[in-house]
Amino acid sequence: GQIHLFSVLSSWKYPYQAIDLGAPENERERQLLSTIAKKSDDRQVILPQIFHQDEYCGDYRDFLEAIEGEKMSNFLKQIPN
Repeated sequence: GQIHLFSVLSSWKYPYQAIDLGAPENERERQLLSTIAKKSDDRQVILPQIFHQDEYCGDYRDFLEAIEGEKMSNFLKQIPN
């Protein structure tokens, strides 16, 4: 999922930053993710999760639905609703 996500964002020229949640310097991001990200039925966070700054956009499934529904800009919070 991550490679596809990065490929789509790059091809559509959306700037993005991949964050390694395992890196010690990303504790703030790890806490944010564990607090507000979608979780699977067994309460595990499924990666990748997408944020615009500190605003949660959704998970990879939401990303795929945005592509199919041609709503990528809204999904990435670039255009006000």
